[in-house]
Parts: sequence; C-alpha cells; structure tokens
Amino acid sequence: MIEVKNLVKCYGSHTAVDHLNFTIKKGQIYGFLGPNGAGKSTTMNIMTGYLGATEGEVLINGHNILTEPYKAKKDIGYLPEQPPLYMDMTVLEYLKFVFCLKQLGKTFQEEQLEKIIRLVKLGSVRNRRKQEEQTGGDDSQISVTDIESLLALSYTDHSEGTTMSFAKDGDTWYVSNDRDIPLTQSYIETMEDTFCSLTATREISDPDALSDYGLEDPAYTIELTDQDGTLTTVTIGNSVDEDYYLAVNGQEDILYTADSSIVSSMQYDLDTMVAKDDVPSIGSGNLVQADITENGTTTIYSSDNDEQTETISTIAGGYGAMSLTELASYHADAEELASFGLDEDSRITVKLTYNESSEEESDEDPLTFTLYIGNTTDDDTRYVQVQDSDLVYLVSSGILNNLLGGSEE
Repeated sequence: MIEVKNLVKCYGSHTAVDHLNFTIKKGQIYGFLGPNGAGKSTTMNIMTGYLGATEGEVLINGHNILTEPYKAKKDIGYLPEQPPLYMDMTVLEYLKFVFCLKQLGKTFQEEQLEKIIRLVKLGSVRNRRKQEEQTGGDDSQISVTDIESLLALSYTDHSEGTTMSFAKDGDTWYVSNDRDIPLTQSYIETMEDTFCSLTATREISDPDALSDYGLEDPAYTIELTDQDGTLTTVTIGNSVDEDYYLAVNGQEDILYTADSSIVSSMQYDLDTMVAKDDVPSIGSGNLVQADITENGTTTIYSSDNDEQTETISTIAGGYGAMSLTELASYHADAEELASFGLDEDSRITVKLTYNESSEEESDEDPLTFTLYIGNTTDDDTRYVQVQDSDLVYLVSSGILNNLLGGSEE
C-alpha cells in the first residue's frame, strides 16, 4: 500500500506540490496526468526517496520513505525517464548488482536471474555494455561548469532559510565554521562532482524574465570557489518535468535546464552528513554479558545464567532497535555533558561483552562496546554517547529501557 499524506514541496516562493493526499492499495494501478510543472515528477521523486518533502509524509507498506528508507525502498521498483545505468557494466552484471542492492540472496538470484532474462528477452544482449553502443559523446548534454577542483562550497536552501558552507584542506572537507565536526566525505564529494562538471539538458538562449523561471527568487543558491579563488554562483529555480531551471553568475541572456540530480545532491542536513560512530552488530546470539552501572552500583547480566536469558534477550533487542542518527551535539564540552546527564557522576554506563561471531564454539576473544545514557528530554528521548566519542545522540526512552534490561519505570 502507498499512502501520501498532506504532501507539500516548495522551492523558494514556488509550490510544486500543494497538500497532496491519496492512497493506493495493493493491486491498484494509477497514473499521474497534468500539464508541465504540475508536480508529477516531483511527487514521484519524493515518493521514491529521491527528494525530501517540505511537509507531509509518504508511507510504503507502512514504512516512512524518509525515516525508514531501507525498509520502504525494498518494496519499490522505479524506472525514471532516464535510467541510472552504469555504462561499464554488462546487462548481466547490472542485474546482479541490483539483486545485491536489494539483498535478495544468492540462492534467490540464481533461481530468478535466468527466468528474468528469458521473460524480458535479454538473452542476446546479456553480455553487452551500454558504452559499446555509443559512437560519440552524449550530444544531449551541454556543459555549464568545468571546474577542476574546489576550495570552498556553500549552498542556501531559500525555502528553509538555511545555508551550509564547507571548506577543503588538502583532500578533506570540513564545515567552514567548525572543523571539529566529523563529516562523511562522500556527501560533499558528490556535490563537488555535480557542480564542478555541471551539465544541462537544454540551453535557453532567448529567455523571458527571470521571474518566469523562479530565478528572480530562486529555490537554491550555490557558491563554488575554485583553487584560484574564482567564485562561480549557480541559482536554481522552478522545476519543469524532471528538470530545473538554472542560471550561472547572474546571467539573464542564457539560462539552462538541468536534471534533478543537482537538487538531490543537496537534500541532506548536517546531522545526516556527520560521520556517525561505528557500532558493532550485537544480538541475543552473540551477547555474552551486560554490565550496567548506575549511581556507583553495577548489575551484571550473563548469557550463562539461565535465569537471566529473558533479560539478555531484552537487552539485545533494545540494542538492536537503537538507532544513533539523531544528534544533540557534535562535540559536547564538560558543561554541556553535565547538562545532558552524561558527566561521569550522573550517567548510566552500559558495557556489552560480545562475540564477533554468533557461533557457540568460537576461539575468538570476546569484545566490548560501551555507551553512556543521560537525562530524559521533554520529547521522551534520552541523551546517549558512545565511549571515546564527542557525538551525543537522542534515542527513544522506550528503546533504552529495554537496553537497560526493562527494569526502569
């Protein structure tokens, strides 16, 4: 079932999707009809997780496409107008790649792959690469920017009133005003690649007024500073089909349209870009012992104690349900840790001893993972910190109650 609830998408002052609601039940087939700019492609991009919404939500079989993307996308098959092909892969290699992305399993892959190839008649091209069919360049692409490398990159989402600025030192990107925030480099590198080699699907050489394209009051403004200090400014306006209008360096006599990848590369907030702590895989099958220390008293739960089997399972279940994604602080100082209840005297310490393998007979020495739990917020979440990390997270109190053995009220 697909449920779209009160969906809104705005680009600056332009509303592309305006409070859209519909439900599609299993077995039903629907299509979108409407003129250019009506929001058909924008809605599809939001439904598939390609774009974020300004308001509202999309549920795929009960899973929110933004907050539960992994579960939601397992139930989605989407073929855009321009399929995202890897030109160096053969047809067979690409099909295997998609099977791996969907995590369908090697046995299922072997059973279904040949059946699919026969069903859609791909046998004659199964070992062919797309790039082998191209005799020249892609004439549909128009070069807009050609920048070798950047020193700085910033973008403003005018609909949200937010600006993100990054600077590069060597090969590493940092938040411009706070180099101590750890970043997952791939997000910024994707933006750099996109805007340094920006291509257009169409050049508009005799455009109307900028306001007709949403460029007088743009949805996004991107500023690119290259290695020589030269500044290039890209503004993005209204959507049109699956593209967006854009202008470069304030030019009014030449405008462009570019595909939605220019927008999708910016659909991440700082919390998403922060490099989160690595957490080990621990479940009831490999959890050996849990040491929970509060107010100087340590309670030990052991998998060897038959009377504590249920508690060990509860702790493992709480750990498995815990998601370290919502951040409260990127590098809390001592004063902030005390306000979070994460100072040494106030925090609850949870030390989990586990085997890397879930096999009962293992020669490996057990490993440990330690985290701290702090105060409860008004939203019924609690502050959580991984040992030796500067990051502080917010996690549901109910989940942490299970992690603590289900003993807290």
